[in-house]
Amino acid sequence: KTHFDRRTFLSLASLATALSASAILLVQEGNGDRMLIYSTKIIEGISSSFIGPCVAALTLAQFGPARFDDVMAGNILWGHLGSIASALLAGLTGYYLYPDIK
Repeated sequence: KTHFDRRTFLSLASLATALSASAILLVQEGNGDRMLIYSTKIIEGISSSFIGPCVAALTLAQFGPARFDDVMAGNILWGHLGSIASALLAGLTGYYLYPDIK
C-alpha cells in the first residue's frame, strides 16, 4: 500500500510534463539563452517517467491481475495511436502554416 494517491501523483506528473513542454512558447526568436529549454526538458523527462508506472498501478488496482495484460495492451495501443495522430496533425499544421520553410 502506498502513502500517495496514484491519481493525484499521475495528475501532478501530467501537469508538470504539459507545463514544461509548453514553455517553448516563452522562447523569443534570436534568444541565445538555452537554460529555459534545458531546464524544462529535464523537468519534462523526470515527470514523464512517472506516468507509465502510475498508469500501470491504476490499471492493476482497477482491473486486477486477471485482466491487467489485456487492459494495458489496450492502453498502450491507444497511446501509440494518439502519438501517431498528433505527429500527423503537427506535421500538417506546420506544412500549411509555414509552406516556405526550407
